[in-house]
Amino acid sequence: MTDLIRDDGLTIARAWHDGAPELDGAGVAVSGASGLIGRHVVAVLLGLADVHGTPTTVFALGRNRAKLEAAFATWRDDPRLRLVEADLADGGSWPPTATHLIQAASPATPGAFADDPVGVIRANVLATLRGVDQAVALGARYCYISSMEVYGAVPRQGGAADQEIDERAVGLLDPLDVRSAYPESKRLCEALVVAAARQHGLRGDIVRLSHTYGPGMGEGDDRVQAELVRQAVRGEPVVLKSDGALRRHYTYAADAAAAIVRILATSGARTAPAAFNVADSDARVSIKQLAELVLTAAGRSPGELVVAVGTPDARLWSKAPGAVYLATTKLRALGWAPVFSLNDGMARTVEYARGQVAR
Repeated sequence: MTDLIRDDGLTIARAWHDGAPELDGAGVAVSGASGLIGRHVVAVLLGLADVHGTPTTVFALGRNRAKLEAAFATWRDDPRLRLVEADLADGGSWPPTATHLIQAASPATPGAFADDPVGVIRANVLATLRGVDQAVALGARYCYISSMEVYGAVPRQGGAADQEIDERAVGLLDPLDVRSAYPESKRLCEALVVAAARQHGLRGDIVRLSHTYGPGMGEGDDRVQAELVRQAVRGEPVVLKSDGALRRHYTYAADAAAAIVRILATSGARTAPAAFNVADSDARVSIKQLAELVLTAAGRSPGELVVAVGTPDARLWSKAPGAVYLATTKLRALGWAPVFSLNDGMARTVEYARGQVAR
């Protein structure tokens, strides 16, 4: 079976016309490397090395050695990739020769927010405290992977149902809502990056991802896009537990990874931490439209979609009402643009999921 994630990394690298000379000779460490975003970041970095000859050593950090070996099996003999079993939240460390650090490890599924909110906070905050301290000690550049959920419920401008928000927006979060464990801890981690820059000279940036999808979504991922794909490829009823009217960005994981690497590769031009939204502006759809697209990609009829409006599982939904879109002017100014359309990305995601079911 073709390694779709490796192939996506090569596709990104071929579209990256100037390569990434800023990363020549760098040692780039990626925590959470066996997760959706981490795997694609590693694939993009190694793709740049293959296509442009960028001499970069990539350290893939994860809590479970077996998962790392499975995730990067096609790179098993690649001397540029080093697998490191480490958990920053539990005493682990960045590799001492790393020069650029990408902190992508984080529990990010709604089930975790509901069932283990203390664990979510602990994992995010402790890993970032330790990761930032070590980044300062190493003199390494640092990139923290955050989420659009830090915006919370942004006040509507002029009563508009839909809105686009840039990195200056500040929304409301309710600390008494247990689901806030995720966005509140992400907010604190962003504050840690800024505080460490002011107090200790950390050179770091913040990446706020929109909703992401792609090959590598795990079996335990209970985000709506992952559940829809699983239902579709298994021939099960594809069911929405709401009217599906909520609209969101959906960004293909390889494009999100390319944005992260682009931000890291241009970090030398910035003297203070900057936040960047990452989203595919062309992939704005309702959840219902997304479900229909998934069915089509799986070779099924959109008419099969079952809309079972009732009392949805509250843990599955963010608190941002209506449509919240991320403005990406800052990111595009760095030379980034998405490579994969929503249709193409979903077709590849379904292909990957089919391969997993067939195993």
